[in-house]
Amino acid sequence: MVILLNIFISFQILGSTLKPITFDRQLKRASGVIFGTFLGNNIKKTKDGAVITEASFKIKKVVGIEERSVINRKLFKVYYDGGVWNGVKFQNNIAPTFSVGKDYVVIVKDDANGFKVAEGMLGVYAVERKGAEKFVVSQAFPNDSDIGVTKVDQFDVWVKIAYGSYLQEIQSDKYIFKSRTSGGNRSPASISDQEKASNSSNIHILWYVLAIGAIGAFHIRSRKS
Repeated sequence: MVILLNIFISFQILGSTLKPITFDRQLKRASGVIFGTFLGNNIKKTKDGAVITEASFKIKKVVGIEERSVINRKLFKVYYDGGVWNGVKFQNNIAPTFSVGKDYVVIVKDDANGFKVAEGMLGVYAVERKGAEKFVVSQAFPNDSDIGVTKVDQFDVWVKIAYGSYLQEIQSDKYIFKSRTSGGNRSPASISDQEKASNSSNIHILWYVLAIGAIGAFHIRSRKS
């Protein structure tokens, strides 16, 4: 059964084709974006028997990650289908490729296995410097007039439109992402900041209870007098 599943998945991947998709459509169909340095790959099998490749990154910036996901900026993994398992190659014609030590912007989609590279190599952009400016270069369509080569600042504008926030730098080793009160956009907050906010809220509630109690006591005393 597992062999048949892997064969089915392999045929699906082999039959996959890509075409250029605008940034706004890519981002709206995804869960978020990471900007980081590639550290290396690891091949594994999922619980349902599919072979996947995990790509590890050291995160510099991130946006849109699912509510309350804990982010380890030193080691954040995304995955894509395919890889070599026990000497057998599970082909994926749209699989991205990464070079160790190089920076990438990766559009990801959250699913049961983790954060998947959205649309295969279409969701991967190498970060290149030309003079004083940085650009994101599409791995799938580097010569496309819309998504081929784009200034990082301009790409960040598309991110802002899609998620309500620009790519956010992570200062501490672990961050927790939480939903904003308005709409479904997400913004990062450090674990310590979240604890401070919780403590502050508890203090306000305590003062409110004390104030209500004082008013009640005043009314009782007034009636007795």
